[in-house]
Order: sequence, then C-alpha cells, then structure tokens
Amino acid sequence: MSWFRSFTLVALASSALTLSVSPPVSAQETQRFSTELALDVGSPQVADVTEDGSHAVVVVRTRRGRVDVDHERYGDPTYVAPALVTAMVVDTRSGERIWLHEQPAQVSDFTWSPDGSRLVYIHYEGSRFEVRLYETGGSETRPLTLRTDKSVASATSLVWSPDGGTLLLSLRPTGWAERAREAFHALTDAAVIVQDSRNDFLAWDRVRNIADEQITALVSVADGSVREILTDVVPRDVDFTADGSSITYATAVRTKTSYTREDGTDYGLHALNLSSGETTELVEPSEDRVQVIWNDRRDAYAYTEDGAVLVRRLADDEPRDVTDGLRTLPGDTTEIDFSVDRWSPDGGRLLVTSSKAWHLLDVAGGSLRTLLELEEDEELRPRRSVERWSEDGRHLYFTYSARDRWERGLKRLEVEGGAVSNVMIDTGVYGQWNVSADGSTAVHTW
Repeated sequence: MSWFRSFTLVALASSALTLSVSPPVSAQETQRFSTELALDVGSPQVADVTEDGSHAVVVVRTRRGRVDVDHERYGDPTYVAPALVTAMVVDTRSGERIWLHEQPAQVSDFTWSPDGSRLVYIHYEGSRFEVRLYETGGSETRPLTLRTDKSVASATSLVWSPDGGTLLLSLRPTGWAERAREAFHALTDAAVIVQDSRNDFLAWDRVRNIADEQITALVSVADGSVREILTDVVPRDVDFTADGSSITYATAVRTKTSYTREDGTDYGLHALNLSSGETTELVEPSEDRVQVIWNDRRDAYAYTEDGAVLVRRLADDEPRDVTDGLRTLPGDTTEIDFSVDRWSPDGGRLLVTSSKAWHLLDVAGGSLRTLLELEEDEELRPRRSVERWSEDGRHLYFTYSARDRWERGLKRLEVEGGAVSNVMIDTGVYGQWNVSADGSTAVHTW
C-alpha cells in the first residue's frame, strides 16, 4: 500500500479526548483517584464513519451520563433511561473537531449520508425525539421538521436512501404514549395483578408488545414530508435496494409468551416495492430463525443450511445451492461445513469460511478457491475478523490478535494472490476498526 492513515481515539479522565497515534499524557494523572473522578472518565466510541474515511462521529460516554436511572419504571414502554454523551465530528485528515454537543446530551443513531455530505441523528430532550441534521463542513446542527402529528419512535433507526434524499424511520401511532402508560400503571399500581398462562401472552408481555407498535415511514430531507409505508410490522435489518425502488427487511413477530426461548416468535424475510406497495415474501414466517447476508446492492442474499451455501436474488423464485459439488476437497471425503462472511463489492463472489480455511466462492461460476489456510491448532489460532472488502475488490482487511503473544492490529489479504501483509501490527489494544472503502484510512479506538 502506498499510503495509509490510522486515526486513533484515546479515552482520558474528565471526558477529555485525544486524537493521536501514541499514548497521551493526562493532566489528571497526578490527582488522587476518587469516585467523582471515576464518574467522569470518558470512553470514546466511533458512532459512524463516512465511506471515504474523511469524517468520523465520535461520542464520549461517562458513568455520570447514566446516573439517575428510575428503576421503578422498568418495563414502562414510554420510559427513556438517561444515556448522556458528548458528540463531535472529527476530520480524520486534519484532526479538526466540530462539536455537535459539547455538553452532555441524549443523542444516538448517528448516520452519514451515502456521499458523506450530511449526518443525521436522534436527539431526545424533555419528552420527545427529534431528528437533527448536520451538513459536513458546517458548525452547527438543525432539526429536521417532520410534517406529521405522529412522534418519532424511541427505537427508531435512521436509514438513508441511495440518493440521499430520503430517510427511513419509525413513528408512533396516534395515542400510543397514553395507551402504553396506562397499561404499565395497570400492572404496577393495581391492588391485584393476575398473570394467566391460558392467554397467549402474560400481562407483562402484553405491555412489552406495545413497544413494537410502530409505523415505518419515508421522510423527505428537503421538505420533511412523510409517507407511511408499513403499519403492521416492525422491520429489522432494513435497507434500500441500490436503485431505491424497494426495501428489504426481516421480521420477528411474537405470537405468544415463550417459556423455552425456542418458540413464540415467527421469523420472516420480505421485500417491499415502494412504487406499487407490493410485498414479496422471501422467507415464509416460521419459528426457524432467519440469518442472511445481503450483497451491497441489496438484490441478493446468501445463507447457510446444513453446511451448504444458498443464494437467492430478488428476481429468482427459489434459492440456489452455490456449493453443490464443492464441499469436498481432494484427499478428503468429509463434507465441509461453510459459513458466509460477506459478499464482494461487485456481488459476484462470496467470502465463506470453514473450520480449516477462508475460501473465495464464485457465485455464478460455481468455483471455490482457498484464500487463507488456518492453523491446525485451534487453541493457538490467532483471532481474525474481516472488517472490509475494498471497493476495487482487490483486498480484504481483517483484524488480527495472536493468542500466544501480545500482538494485534490490522492486516491485509490480497484476494488474487493470497499474500498477507501487516497494515498496523504492534502491542496496542485496538478496537472498533473502521476501514474506508478504498483502504487508505482506518479509524479505531486505542
């Protein structure tokens, strides 16, 4: 690699934050450590990074930000426990910081637009949630006013459309807060509370189910107009297809109180055409959990079943076993059990893993190639986790942690030749790696 920038975040006492590539010296080091000081020790976290790695959102958490939790309201769907943080945008090239909230505030769900020009997040103040917008290079944020009487749901996620013009989020139905609060008080203030197992749901579960009453909506960033698209389910792992014409999402619908944790929820996978409103049931809801890996275009997904890898594209009627005939290696009659790690950026290949190696699977051509052979001794095998497949498809960046010595960091694997090189390996304690699409920048904690 001709050029690589590592951007490190280090936590210090009193919520200080150092942007550095070497351990800093705290001004508080000579002070006697106390309970008050412990409450103010800051822990920085990378909330989100632009695709090109040029800007990062960093939040700093302290224990003081979580004090004053009202434990008597545990189970109340309307209760929002305090989780105050400070938040800033950092230019990873210059180190310049722009405070979004220099004073502790209840903010979350920071999400950069696809082109990195804008940032949205949720701000809770008083008794309402609002969406706030930050323009890259600016010095302040502004609220995104939604043209609806419905409130933003506490559990909402923020998802950008591919063109950056629309946000997908969740709203609460009209009158939701009043009904939820009344249901909670009926179980906490009543003289007698009955839990009847003959009902599908116990009384407490019925209250918790109220939290799932959400409306999925599309919001125009330009004018705040709102279009409701889903009212009867809570989508999970939701995202747009690359052309913005559809969304795909999973569902986990509770059907009864579960006493074994193995039943009582139906899992499904769906696609919704935003123009026609037609929903396609990709995986019929059942008690079998759905765990799929989507490609970047969100028009195909892969999953494993009994060790085989199956792929289905949205245009297909059925999934296809792309490892048919590829599960045995020369000299070995035992079938290989694969796990799907991720798709290549172009959607033509899959990185799949087995107990012995990492493999490159050609989805269309039906060929399999070993990329990285793993050590035979699993107890001494270093921990590896892929963080990024570069946008040009040439390199895999993965974290590395040796088990027999203090050695960790980031490595790079050449997809074609299989050569492994060190990007940043030393004795540091690293976490939260975020590698840019071109592999030139990594943002991480230390």
